[in-house]
Amino acid sequence: MKKIAIIGGSILFVLILIGVATSSSDNQESNLSPEPAKQEVVEEASSTPKLEYEILDRVENKLDENISILIKPGEINPKAIADEIQKSCKKKCNISLFDDKKAFELDAEYTNKMLSYDVTVEEREAWKEKNTVFLADHLVATVGDSFGPYTEYPLKDSYYRELKGEK
Repeated sequence: MKKIAIIGGSILFVLILIGVATSSSDNQESNLSPEPAKQEVVEEASSTPKLEYEILDRVENKLDENISILIKPGEINPKAIADEIQKSCKKKCNISLFDDKKAFELDAEYTNKMLSYDVTVEEREAWKEKNTVFLADHLVATVGDSFGPYTEYPLKDSYYRELKGEK
């Protein structure tokens, strides 16, 4: 009788374990069903178009860094590129997006003229008259500590409109 009770108890114990294991695997299967949805989201995220740009210049100072970026003309999402570049900043940073390398070079030239004591006011004004429209048309956006929030075509201001003959 003792053996029958032990065997019966053992069988009951094994059946309980099998029931728990089956119940657990059913729960795991029900937990697995959302995974295909997660995989779809991952696939959608990985199908995001790769951002194409070139870093033309990156100047780090003690307090900030200034980054000039060349993007494709007609880029449909320059803000995404600016956001991506901001993630790489180690300090406060200023980002300029150009869609023409010549505009980047003109911007650097103007900065040098502004800092030079050897350039007269008349020379600066002549430079601005000659180059502002081109620069304004190809400086696609700026963002950063010195520039403020993301702004597209920041140089298309009243002076630009005056040079273009607009009101």
